[in-house]
Parts: sequence; structure tokens; C-alpha cells
Amino acid sequence: MATIVKRGKNFYVVFRYDDANGNSQQKWESFKTKKEAQKRKSEVEHEIDTGTFIPPASIKIKDFLIDFVDMYGKRKWGLSMYTSNSGLSGITSTPFWAR
Repeated sequence: MATIVKRGKNFYVVFRYDDANGNSQQKWESFKTKKEAQKRKSEVEHEIDTGTFIPPASIKIKDFLIDFVDMYGKRKWGLSMYTSNSGLSGITSTPFWAR
């Protein structure tokens, strides 16, 4: 189901899954050691076999920035930083490439 491929100094776990539309997709995940890759390979195979695998979802940059500021900013930033970064992720100031 999943395979391990070595390219250069990294090991990759390569596997196929069905996305939300039912299309077959191929995923490559990179690891520094073979042991890490083998661990992930067994995790992926187990998740696919038991039906608990959650396929990666694509998200727009605008939506990611809004979620990031809401989740991270409220806890970690001061009022000034939160206010300025909230404006960066606002709908009116969203750059064309994030729409």
C-alpha cells in the first residue's frame, strides 16, 4: 500500500488515497531517517486499513491566515500586534493571490 523511496539523503513515504471527490491522489512525505519513514509507513497503512485516514485538504491562503490570527494571535500577541496582523488577514486587504 505505501512504499519507502530514498532520494538523496531523505527517505520518502509514498502512498495513494482517495480525496473528498473520490479521485485517487498520490502523497509523498519526507523524513530524515529510514526509521522515521518506516514508522510513518506503518501508521498510514494502519489508518487506511481501519478507515481512520483523513486525507489532506486544500485551503486558501486567506482562510489559513484568518484561522492563524484567530487561534495564535489571541493567545500570544499583544493588542498592537494583534490589531495590525488582524488587518493583514482582513477581507478588504487580502492580496489578489490569496483570493
